[in-house]
Formats: sequence, C-alpha cells, structure tokens
Amino acid sequence: MTEKRVSFKDAFLCSWDGPPAVSYSPSQAVAILAPDEFWAPVDALDVHHTAKVIATGRQFKKEFAAVYGPPVDSAADWYDEMYPHQDLLSRY
Repeated sequence: MTEKRVSFKDAFLCSWDGPPAVSYSPSQAVAILAPDEFWAPVDALDVHHTAKVIATGRQFKKEFAAVYGPPVDSAADWYDEMYPHQDLLSRY
C-alpha cells in the first residue's frame, strides 16, 4: 500500500469495527484484519460509511501500532506526508 504514491484527495485513516483501515474513496479501502497480517482490500462502502475517522497518522500509530506493527507505522507516515493538514479535523 505505501510503496505506491496514492494521492486520493478523500483518503482517511480509520478504525473499522476494531481493525485499522484506510479509505481512499467510497470505492477503495484496505484494512489489516488480524495482527501479523498485511493490508487487504475490504468493503470500501462499509468502511467509508461506518468507520471511526482518525485525524492524524500519529493518532493512528498510537491506537494500532502496538498490535498491528510496521504496516500501521508506514501507513501513518505516508498519510501525514500526503495530508499534512488533516489534523485540522480533530478541532471539530
């Protein structure tokens, strides 16, 4: 996931019924479904409409890195690099 320069303007990090997920659009999303697994495509509409948004990569790491490991770290770093102003979401 993080090796490509994905640049969907509507991407967001989230908690999708527990696991970490990244929604790129209402039609594209990935999640880590269990510890020691990697990102897998999931039901994007469900993620887009039901997941809890996490405003920053730093918050994403804090919530998921201990259990899900390096894939979460790299996704969080990618997100903060691509979307440096997303922390504004946490103010609302």
